[in-house]
Amino acid sequence: ANHCTITVSRDKKGQLRYTLKDNNSNTGTFVDNVELSPKERRIIDDGTLFTIGATSIILRATDNE
Repeated sequence: ANHCTITVSRDKKGQLRYTLKDNNSNTGTFVDNVELSPKERRIIDDGTLFTIGATSIILRATDNE
């Protein structure tokens, strides 16, 4: 099953934007230890800590080039 989705797009200024969405997972998706609501989309930035199941991940955004 697909636990969550991170969508990468560009904002109006051309900067990369990362959007995290929980896909109705059994154990939830957490951003800075706060659980996302089902189907909620949250914009995450460089250095954001997010947790899926028992795994914690820190987003490290690349340069915008």
